Amino acid sequence: MINLLGIGFIFIACVFLVMSILACMYPFTRCYEPVAKVYNSVYGTIFWGLWIRFLMEESLVAFIAVWCNVFQANECVGDECLIEDSFLPVSGISSVNSLSSGNSTDALTAGSNVTDSAIDDISSNVVGLPFYLVNNATLAFLAILLLAMPIYIAIFYPINFNRLSEPEFGKKYGEIYEGMHEDRKSSLFHSFFFLTRRYIFAVTICYKPFMYESWLQIDVCIVLALLKAAYLFHFKPYKESLVGNLEVFNELTTCILLYLVLCFTDFIPSVHMQVLVGYYFIFFLSGNMLTHIFFLLRSTFLDCK
Repeated sequence: MINLLGIGFIFIACVFLVMSILACMYPFTRCYEPVAKVYNSVYGTIFWGLWIRFLMEESLVAFIAVWCNVFQANECVGDECLIEDSFLPVSGISSVNSLSSGNSTDALTAGSNVTDSAIDDISSNVVGLPFYLVNNATLAFLAILLLAMPIYIAIFYPINFNRLSEPEFGKKYGEIYEGMHEDRKSSLFHSFFFLTRRYIFAVTICYKPFMYESWLQIDVCIVLALLKAAYLFHFKPYKESLVGNLEVFNELTTCILLYLVLCFTDFIPSVHMQVLVGYYFIFFLSGNMLTHIFFLLRSTFLDCK
């Protein structure tokens, strides 16, 4: 879990550290005004906004990490099979059982002689126990948050729809609808669909019946991209028309690229055709990147004037 999260786990650890510091500061907020100012200035961001932004941006990586740990953690890799609730391979566990029974003959019968390698397996398991506990705690924490996040968006924000334009409410919970129209409930669907889309994609690439069906993965992504483009066309949730148009441009580019990726499956056996399609893929992808770079540089230039 931790290995798959990578930098995401470092972020979680740092945020928990800051939250612990803030929790220690809370008793002093009533006694010391400077402490109260610091606490109040970062409370909403650290406890709400930062977590919401993290879950939105890292939802795909986190969901894949959770899925792999829950459904694929006990699979065999080569000759080493990981046992549930243990970091020891099978040989190490049989050595431990034989040692605990006090019968060295059983250890030999099981093919697990009490050697230096077996002792190394045992010591590595003891050293890995804290990692194991932290790994499982992170797994449970992220699994709960990822499953609750779409429900939270679908229930909490419509209930508090009249408060979306309030500055204090936006400071705590505004990451969901940042840059969008606060007076339209359709704007809230954007984040809900954003998460749902990522979850569906993660299932198509991690769930075994779909794992090797590349055509199905591509078709699902095309349908989701078309749904997103239709939503952006019809509801126009963004305040700035340029942002909305770029989002539509991204979805249409994604559809074109996904159709081209289909040519790299078994449907097109010709290598020459795949090479030609590859050049078109580079062309459309480069066009999308250059478009964004152009508007980014233009915006930077206008801000500097």
